[in-house]
Amino acid sequence: MSLLSIILTILGLSLFEIVSSVDNAIINAEVLSTMQKWARGWFLFWGLTFAVFIVIQKSLPRLNHPRHMAFDSVLGSTAFFIVHGFRQNAELEEQKLLDRSSKIKCLH
Repeated sequence: MSLLSIILTILGLSLFEIVSSVDNAIINAEVLSTMQKWARGWFLFWGLTFAVFIVIQKSLPRLNHPRHMAFDSVLGSTAFFIVHGFRQNAELEEQKLLDRSSKIKCLH
């Protein structure tokens, strides 16, 4: 593997991680805005605890193997885009139902 390939791989993975993190932060902020104060605290405490102590600790041995890291990145991005697509579709269908409901109320 050439130095250029290594640098491009690191830059690409870094960019992907940044974009995914920002998107995740936006989704979490949206979810947290609908929760009561005690639920937000619970969500943040246990979410961070799980992310730091379980996910990262389990991932560290895999980071020593570039093939594992690449596979994990592809798997994570695939899962993200599938879930994101389902979420967008659900929001679109919900909006259609709300629009129909408001039109029906206007007719009465």
